Amino acid sequence: MKFIAALIKCYLAAMIVIAGLVATFMLWHIPPHAMAAGANAPAAGVLTVGAYVTMIGLVLAALIIWRLLTLAGHGQLFSSTGVCHLAGLKWAFVTTQLGIALALPAIYQIADEGDAPGLIVMVLMFLAIPFVISLGLAILQRLWPTTPVASLKVAHS
Repeated sequence: MKFIAALIKCYLAAMIVIAGLVATFMLWHIPPHAMAAGANAPAAGVLTVGAYVTMIGLVLAALIIWRLLTLAGHGQLFSSTGVCHLAGLKWAFVTTQLGIALALPAIYQIADEGDAPGLIVMVLMFLAIPFVISLGLAILQRLWPTTPVASLKVAHS
C-alpha cells in the first residue's frame, strides 16, 4: 500500500508541476487563438479566465488528494479531518466545473463559426465529469462518518 501511495504522490507532484508550467507558459496564449477561431474578445478573455480557474481547481484537488493519502498512511483517514478534506475535494471539483463552464460562451462562438456542433457536446461532457465526481464526493462526505470503520475508530478512541 505504501508503494502505491508513493506512486500516486509522484503522479500528483508531476501533475502539479505540469499544471504550473501550462498555466505559466501556455494559457495566456489562448485569447489570440480563440479570436482567430471565431470568438470575440470578451469571450476569449473569459475562456482564458476559465482555463486558469480550471487549473486552480485541478491543482487544489491534487493537493487535497495528497493530504488524504497522507492521512491514510497515518491511519487517520476515517477522522473528522478526512471528512473535511472530502469537502475540500468536492469544492475543488466544483471549481474545476466552474472553470469549464466559463469557457462555454467562447466554445459556442467557435463551434458556431466553424460549424462544429460536436465541440459543444465534447465540452459539455467535460463539464459533466467534475459534476459527477463532486456529486459522488458529496454523497461520500455524508456517508463517511456513518461507516462501520468510522464507528469502530470512535468506539476504540
